[in-house]
Amino acid sequence: MANVLLLSTLLLCVTSGQTSTPGASLQNAGFVPDLSGWTIEGKARARDGSVEIGPGKGAARQRVDVPGLRILYFGATLRPSGADATGRIRLQCFDVRKRLLLSLEAGPDPKTGAAGVYLKTQARTAYVLVSIEKSSEAGLLVADEVVLRDEDRDRVERAPLVDLDDAMRPVWEGGRIADETVLLDPEGGGRLLFAPLGAVSVKDGAGKAYVEGRDFTRQGNLLSAVAGSTIPTMAASEYVKGDLPWTETAGRHVYATYDHADRWTGPIPASQAGRLPETLRKLKGRKAVSIVAFGDSITLGVGGSGQRNAPPYLPAWPSLLGRQLRKAYKNEHIEVINTALGGMTTYWAIDNARDAVAALDPDLVILAFGMNDFWSLTPALFAENIRATMKAIRSRRPKAEFVLVAPMKFDPDYTSDPTYVGNLAGYADELRKLAGPGVAFFDMTALSGWLQEAKGAKSLLSDPLHPGDFLARLYAQGILVTLSEGAAKPERKSDAHDPQLAEAVQAHGRGQLSSAERLYTSVLRRQPEHGLALGNLGVLYEQMGRPQDAIAIYERGVAAKPEDPDRRRSLANALWGVGRFASAAASYGEVARLVPSAPALHQHGAALAKAGQPEAAVAAYESALKLDPRNADILTKLGLALQSLGRSDEAITAQCRATSAKPSSGVAWLNFGDALASVGRHPEAMDAYRRGLAISPDDLTGRLGLAESLVAATELDEARGEAELALAKAPRNPRGLFLLATLDQLGRRNDSAVRLYRRVLEEVPDQESARLNLATILAEQGYAEEARREYRRVEGPLASAGRVRAALVAPVVSDSVEEIEAARRTMHESLPALRSERVETPQSEIGPPGFFLAYQGRENRELLTEIGEVLQDVVPDLSWTSSRLKGPSDGRLSVGFVSSNLHEHTVGRITSGLIEQMDRERFEVVVLRPPGIRDAYADRIARAADRTVELSPDFREAREAVAAQKLDAIYFPDIGMDPFTYYLAFSRMARVQAVGWGHADTTGIPNLDYFVSCRSFEAAGAEARYSEKLVQLNRINNYFERPTEEVAPMRREEAGLPEGRTIYLCPQSTFKLHPDFDEALAGILARDPEGIVAISAGAEPHWDEILQSRFRRTIGANAERIVFVPRVSPERFRSLLAMPDVILDPIHFTGGHTTYMAFSVGTPVITWNGGPLRSRMTAGLYALMEIDGPVAESVAEYVDAAVGLARDPARRAEFSGRILQNSPRLFEDREAVREFERFLISVTA
Repeated sequence: MANVLLLSTLLLCVTSGQTSTPGASLQNAGFVPDLSGWTIEGKARARDGSVEIGPGKGAARQRVDVPGLRILYFGATLRPSGADATGRIRLQCFDVRKRLLLSLEAGPDPKTGAAGVYLKTQARTAYVLVSIEKSSEAGLLVADEVVLRDEDRDRVERAPLVDLDDAMRPVWEGGRIADETVLLDPEGGGRLLFAPLGAVSVKDGAGKAYVEGRDFTRQGNLLSAVAGSTIPTMAASEYVKGDLPWTETAGRHVYATYDHADRWTGPIPASQAGRLPETLRKLKGRKAVSIVAFGDSITLGVGGSGQRNAPPYLPAWPSLLGRQLRKAYKNEHIEVINTALGGMTTYWAIDNARDAVAALDPDLVILAFGMNDFWSLTPALFAENIRATMKAIRSRRPKAEFVLVAPMKFDPDYTSDPTYVGNLAGYADELRKLAGPGVAFFDMTALSGWLQEAKGAKSLLSDPLHPGDFLARLYAQGILVTLSEGAAKPERKSDAHDPQLAEAVQAHGRGQLSSAERLYTSVLRRQPEHGLALGNLGVLYEQMGRPQDAIAIYERGVAAKPEDPDRRRSLANALWGVGRFASAAASYGEVARLVPSAPALHQHGAALAKAGQPEAAVAAYESALKLDPRNADILTKLGLALQSLGRSDEAITAQCRATSAKPSSGVAWLNFGDALASVGRHPEAMDAYRRGLAISPDDLTGRLGLAESLVAATELDEARGEAELALAKAPRNPRGLFLLATLDQLGRRNDSAVRLYRRVLEEVPDQESARLNLATILAEQGYAEEARREYRRVEGPLASAGRVRAALVAPVVSDSVEEIEAARRTMHESLPALRSERVETPQSEIGPPGFFLAYQGRENRELLTEIGEVLQDVVPDLSWTSSRLKGPSDGRLSVGFVSSNLHEHTVGRITSGLIEQMDRERFEVVVLRPPGIRDAYADRIARAADRTVELSPDFREAREAVAAQKLDAIYFPDIGMDPFTYYLAFSRMARVQAVGWGHADTTGIPNLDYFVSCRSFEAAGAEARYSEKLVQLNRINNYFERPTEEVAPMRREEAGLPEGRTIYLCPQSTFKLHPDFDEALAGILARDPEGIVAISAGAEPHWDEILQSRFRRTIGANAERIVFVPRVSPERFRSLLAMPDVILDPIHFTGGHTTYMAFSVGTPVITWNGGPLRSRMTAGLYALMEIDGPVAESVAEYVDAAVGLARDPARRAEFSGRILQNSPRLFEDREAVREFERFLISVTA
């Protein structure tokens, strides 16, 4: 999935099917798994779409031609294999003479393994060289998701999301600070430059507002985050000292705007325009002025939001300077050209001064170097290089003038080496000495140092060596002042102040809210439209827990100044806070109209989604994405809105784009997983969930999503582990409890599941799925009345399902014949009322109706047919007919086998041989598998088929898929045991549809044409028992492999049975033991005082309790000699069957698979000669073996046969010998396969 994801958005990625050659263009180059086009050093190879390097040191490199000025991103996920292998990625930029212009490298993130670098190419760039390098001798280094991305491709030039007039007013002028960056430590908070006079507007870069009191608190100039708020913070423990991007603080900065009355005490840049007479003359005369900014990554804009392509998209300081100069001098002919390059020193400046600067014929050159020099250059050498650079430029442009910019101070936590600190300080001193005619000087070293002292380095810097947005603005502000002679100052924006307002603000700051309210109100009586008072009073009301009063005040502010987006945003935020989402959406919509930015449209969309208007939300998000197409948060929200509209494919695409836009976002990956899971793409969903949880391991919703997908993929053990991890963090989480209950239910740990579902209902009383599942378990456990009560309590969308299920509840283990009759009568009487119910997904909401009817010893055709008719009303499109039915075939017949039990199961065992042995010259065999168990036996069946089709869990999608196969015939080996195939069979998906005897009962389903049985299984007049047309073959329609392994009889001690006693074993499921069987058991125990009746324990303890209570009533004291033996594994089942003296078939439902296994070890089975198929199967097998077996017509005959054979060892041994001799006739019967084939040919002709 990762490769598909990358291909949708990247130009260059690891994927098969692409080729690459050295020097290929960026537009068509590709990194391919076979390393085609790479230069290899050491050992490297491709494996499973990854590049693997080692053992030993090595590298894989590729050259890619790059046209023009581009911003490139090169990245990969690096992971060690085996021993700890280390490595890095590198991106290098060269000119046509193969001279290195720039080299950037990065190591992997210790948590995710992700490594990436950005690079801006220069005008002279001809190509880039990308490298994956292993630096250690040990182990292997594996690089996945290798990508070279052109960041300029599809780039939208985004307008800054700040008011540049406000932002560019020099901070030393006082009164107002706009969008000052602050990094909040969760413990210590973050400092502003000044103590605000009134309310503080705090937002993130995208414009999301945070509310004082709810998200942050303020004391003087200290802002502190409120615990539990989503406001960005960064703890000191998150810094990785020693690695350049160890802070990456820029993404965590908040932006504060406020008024203040404090005095600036720091350095103030002075106008030096007099030193630059030629430049000043042209500026003032509105002549064309060419200014070149020549420097390192700071001048390039590295660290700023614009360069990071992140809100608020503030451009690099040379762009800001150009804007302000044009505005200040009212001169549109001023051009500022940025030729900076990251990582460069003054030596590089000397080498490139003529080509990169002088060739542009500048009037003014701004030289801003030093941040890459202080590591090695003394101040004297630095000054010498600056002089050489100016000389090189003036050699071609003699009249060029200069502004020399002293470098900002780096973060002292990054390094405090006195040599480095001294070098940087010395650079400022040396540059100041160079100032004079034609050369001005701006001391950013002093200014940044003072600012760091005032508010801390990390609130100013994006990483230890680069400024954040606020400090970058000060570069432009300072240089603007340097050139400011005769320039008009920007207008100052601030509300009028008065003493009472100042007193109100002070009271507000001290927490004296009542006094502040009184004072603000007083100000507003005199000045009803005073913006600061209105805004602060609204904030105060929110702090006091009076949101409606806050809304009223904000509405006054909007009415007074309706075109002010901040006032409308404050109102919208307050409306959102009280859940008035429709009104909030309207206000956010006005903000977006006034400021048509991506953040404003994003907020508008979010409010529309909350207001229940997903279509409008989609439109707002799409408008936002036109302005910011790679905003992961907006893409994620778009995906959620699309998903709520049922537009799943579009939702998946949006979430996929979000992960591509921000691969480090755990939320994006987890939402991608949700989108994939919603359409049943669980393997891909699991991959997305795992990637998201690797980034956000504490995300409870994501972990539960992964667990649910694991359940869908039948990875139940892993699903349980994930669910338990989630519940360890949130023990009362209803979704987690529900999931664990579901896993217990699937694992038949029903007592635990019942407890968990009850806990879910304690937490969420209207969790109707939990109630429905609880009732289902109670019904399976044999608590029929309690199950009916719970089903009838189900409300909401599942209420119909609850009522249908309540009507279809049948006893599992019947206490008496009277109970059976009463249950059948109640079911029959309840059915007509169900016709008005409606159910959408019957396979999950209703389940298989009538399963236990087969064990009640009654004819079921009429009742099952009535149930089928009612269900066609309950599910109106149940009896669907495909429009693509295939006509008669003159070639190979295509036959589909459909069952949920084609695995290690009785049905799988009796059907696999047919699939394997059918004549492939005459038949194409297609296995159609509903979701379910995929064990080794299931794999064997799939391999035997010509085609295997995996069906969707949605039976409507599944029937379309089955019909699309254009089959001549469909064969259902069993119907009635599984809900999926039961409801699927109502559809007409092929011209001929038949069912086998896997469940040994008719179905009542109108679109099943034939019931395929065997003559020896059916009594005279059997046709009347079936809703389908009965087909009686001469052989049993299966090909059952004969077990070849020798087994020894199980020791009686292992089964808990005594030695020296006659053992009568009934190994059938306890729900098959009809009350009529009790008379036979009583007779056997009465006739044989030494006899023990051994019954296999039921899957549910309550079943055994019902039977034990019934036996005590119907059999009396001899019931003490009925022993329940533990259930055994399939591998031990034949050993169990070889242990008793005889095996007892229950009345009304005899053995099928069990009898085959018993005969394979020669154990006699005492059976019945009943009427329906299900009571004649063992008798039919005796007939096929041509053995006159112990087949009883009455209870008396049954008792005689059982006791007589069990008590006579010689006779039993002789009879067992005949079984072993003749039983091969039952196994591997090729004639049965041929006869089944002839049946298919005849009905499809």
